[in-house]
Amino acid sequence: MPAVPDAGKATGFDALTQPLLQVQSLGLQRGERRLFRNLNFSLGQGGLAVVRGPNGAGKTSLLRALAGLAQPMEG
Repeated sequence: MPAVPDAGKATGFDALTQPLLQVQSLGLQRGERRLFRNLNFSLGQGGLAVVRGPNGAGKTSLLRALAGLAQPMEG
């Protein structure tokens, strides 16, 4: 019997057009201070993201949440 590809896995050309990272409605809070909410973006293969902002804006906290090292409050 031929192998059936995973329903959740893109193959061929579809694999190149699917986002490798997709963030939907992400919200993060540090202590009592909300850093951001309702953050949405996606990155495809070869995509780049620039994270900019002043000190304390939540840049490192965002990267920690994306890496699974911090628990987001939503998203």
